[in-house]
Amino acid sequence: MDGTIGTSVGPSCTYTWAGGGGSGGSVWIDTGVWTGTGLVTASGGAGRPTTMVAAAGGSGGGSGGRIAVYYNSSTYSGTVQALGGGGSGMEYGGRGTIYLYDKSASFSHLMVNGGGLQTNANWQDAAGLSLSRPAWIMNEPVNGATTPQSFTFSRITLLNYGDVLLPYALWDMTVLSLDGDQTGMLYTMGSTDLTACAWQLPMSLYAYNGGTLVVGPSLDVRGVMVAIHGTLSGAQQNLTVSQTTGSLRLFGDGKTAGAPVSQYYFGGKLTVSQGLLLIDPRSATAMPSGTNVTFAGAALVQTAGQIQIYASQLNGTVFSSGSFTLSSSSSVTIGGNIAGATGQSVTMLVAGAMTTATGTTITGNGQGYTGRLGPGNGPNGQFGASGGGHGGPSGCGQGASTAVTGAAYGNTFRPISLGSGGGGNIHSSCNQINVNTGGTGGAALRIVVGGTFSHSGTIDMDGTLGTMSTNCNYQAVGGGGSGGSIWIDTGVWTGTGLLTASGGPGRTGKDGASGGGSGGRIAVYYSLSTYSGTIVAQGGAGQAFEYGGRGTIYLYDKSASFSHLMVNGGGLQTNTYWTDAGGVSLSRPAWILNDPVNGATTPQSFTFSRITLLNYGDVLLPYALWDMTVQSVDGDQTGVLFTIGTTDLTPCGSVLPMSVYVYPTGTFVLAPIMDVRGVYVAVHGTLSGAQQNLTVSQPTGRIWLLGDGKTANAPVSQYNFGGSLTVSQGILLIDPRSATAMPAGTWVTFAGPALVQTAGQIQIFASQTNGTVFSSGNFTLNSGSSVTIGGNTATATGQSVTMVVAGAMTTATGTTITGNGQGFGGRTGVGNGPNGFYGASGGGHGGPGGIGQGASTTGIAYGNTFRPTSLGSGGGGNIHSNCGTINANTGGSGGAALRVVVGGRFSHSGTITMDGTIGTSVGPSCTYTW
Repeated sequence: MDGTIGTSVGPSCTYTWAGGGGSGGSVWIDTGVWTGTGLVTASGGAGRPTTMVAAAGGSGGGSGGRIAVYYNSSTYSGTVQALGGGGSGMEYGGRGTIYLYDKSASFSHLMVNGGGLQTNANWQDAAGLSLSRPAWIMNEPVNGATTPQSFTFSRITLLNYGDVLLPYALWDMTVLSLDGDQTGMLYTMGSTDLTACAWQLPMSLYAYNGGTLVVGPSLDVRGVMVAIHGTLSGAQQNLTVSQTTGSLRLFGDGKTAGAPVSQYYFGGKLTVSQGLLLIDPRSATAMPSGTNVTFAGAALVQTAGQIQIYASQLNGTVFSSGSFTLSSSSSVTIGGNIAGATGQSVTMLVAGAMTTATGTTITGNGQGYTGRLGPGNGPNGQFGASGGGHGGPSGCGQGASTAVTGAAYGNTFRPISLGSGGGGNIHSSCNQINVNTGGTGGAALRIVVGGTFSHSGTIDMDGTLGTMSTNCNYQAVGGGGSGGSIWIDTGVWTGTGLLTASGGPGRTGKDGASGGGSGGRIAVYYSLSTYSGTIVAQGGAGQAFEYGGRGTIYLYDKSASFSHLMVNGGGLQTNTYWTDAGGVSLSRPAWILNDPVNGATTPQSFTFSRITLLNYGDVLLPYALWDMTVQSVDGDQTGVLFTIGTTDLTPCGSVLPMSVYVYPTGTFVLAPIMDVRGVYVAVHGTLSGAQQNLTVSQPTGRIWLLGDGKTANAPVSQYNFGGSLTVSQGILLIDPRSATAMPAGTWVTFAGPALVQTAGQIQIFASQTNGTVFSSGNFTLNSGSSVTIGGNTATATGQSVTMVVAGAMTTATGTTITGNGQGFGGRTGVGNGPNGFYGASGGGHGGPGGIGQGASTTGIAYGNTFRPTSLGSGGGGNIHSNCGTINANTGGSGGAALRVVVGGRFSHSGTITMDGTIGTSVGPSCTYTW
């Protein structure tokens, strides 16, 4: 009773047309004894191939028909088939049904045989699963859409990709036994009760939204798939997913019996061995808050088993179990909402103990926001884009402005944010916009463990490498994605594993380079810790351009109330291409943030028991309204603590293991005695403390007192220290040139003595308004040390530097106080040397400058014989019209101006030199040397 093959017509006008195959008919046999070796068939006809101008195609196969045989006794050994017809280049026909009923035993047997034709249907469900054209269980003329029906099958057998569907929500069926070769699929839109069947499934199960699958207390999904868009009932003792192809898929529009949509509750334990447990609520349109998937018993993942957990778009996803064990070579994948503009985290709740063995992974690498998406998405660039920001700003890409890197965001203490995508490329000459997207950010994972968390595996929430593409001869490189988030809260924390939420690196192409993604955020809360593993939240390398900003690591000992903030730069020394007003090269530090609090409008106070900065790890308190107190500091002298608010390090002792940078609105509170040893302190804001002894030591020790800074209770540009100063090998820099308005009076005062020794240096620059005054009780310059006096050489006016010493001043043999060449630059100053045809005139001051060859006048005399405070003037430059060049060469620079006022004895055995410098020479050019 088979259908026939589809017809073919053509070729005609370059086309060959093909009709679809006819469906199989019906065979209904009712007999007493059924015997023989014959064939009963009601299969669909095959489709035919066709050709078109654009592409080859074909027609679909006809579906199988229906066969039913009723008998009292059977020894029949023949063949019964109701196959779908093969589709020629298109879909196979759906399966037909075979129903066998033993009247003497009341044994009903439904069979579907797919004939080995694996599904090639061109359609998928909401979760992306490819679905077949199954045989439908039907009972015409009953209208299943409006009339309930109940069926009982003694057995259902699915073979050779034979699939079957219970097609109506009002229908239910009970199956007493199952048989198959694991290739078939039982679909249900109604209620299908498999309670009586064996716990090892011989076929896959698929519950549509509105459908119900009822299984036994224990279920082994071994080598098959169970997909739930509807309701799953049962499996409350032991749920096992095993063999490589075994998978249990719990979707957002599904649930367990008695639970709201998107919530699954299992009263027993879970074992995933080689197979896959997929938790994917992204198809849920409305998801209630609370636990999403719960196993009351233990959860064990072993022998290459996998769990994949995706976050919903609404409230995230929560996986809960009594205990959780991840054995060697098994894994958990954490997926964010990478396709949308918003994303959520995944939470794992473990009531008892959690163990991740060596060789296991929990990974959300590249599962955060995709390129050009997220709160810290990297700006696009013409040749190379910026990376994504998160724990700190991203690295800037070539062609992207330093002011528009990917922004810092998130929460240092409770991190739940996904990492952001890196920027793409724009190139107008190519007429291509965003031809290349950046790397993807890392996902966000929270783990709450009631007992011991023994972690010796890897938890990886890193961002990915920026992408690269070539369009119209340009090679475009995207920025790296930023690291995601890891938040752990446990009782006992132990193990030797790895936690990482680092940014993805940038890339280098033949036309440019992109910036790295910033590090993400990690926080671990524990009551007792013996953990000796590694924790990393680094910025991604910028290759030939900027590295990504640092991420944050926050550790909190709940038993001791000990809070520890760590930033580790991974040895990537800052390579940013921007500096502050004082010429200090600045990095992309990690930001201390507490989202969703708006730091620009809301005050916040933080207390850290310890801050540790290592391997060029830098951190920033980013808002003027915020303040923090730090009880202790630790580091290797490579990191920098930046503050825009108030940072109090009073309890931290006298020696800083890190540098400190104070922005104009910031305040830095030091201990009364401070030794800036091998680090720097740069002050654009307010410096408080250090009122007893201030020491700068080691060759790399620096204090920069800048013009927009001050000490507490002083006007801007004034620094008053109640104690003494010692500069030993390091540098004290006094540079008020960034001040827009400087008050009259002393600028830098030390009430106690000032001692410069052992190659120590003081550099004092004059402001543009009232000059600079340095004052101390006594002043001693020991052998090998020096003071540099700087004028205002960049403008046409300049000021002097004054040193006021209340007591005695001593400059030992071998010391220097020098302002050589620190006065007016070439061709500037009151007595600037006139330009010359072949040689220019020198600058004048105490007398006129020397006239140069081809110059008609000299630099004039000026200044004050009795109270000299003028800078030396610059020499003239050259003019040569025959060469077509004007002012091709500037003259030498004048000397600086220094006033020294000593209340007691001035014992001077060193050198004070304010000399001008030699005129410059350029050439030969067009046969001239100037």
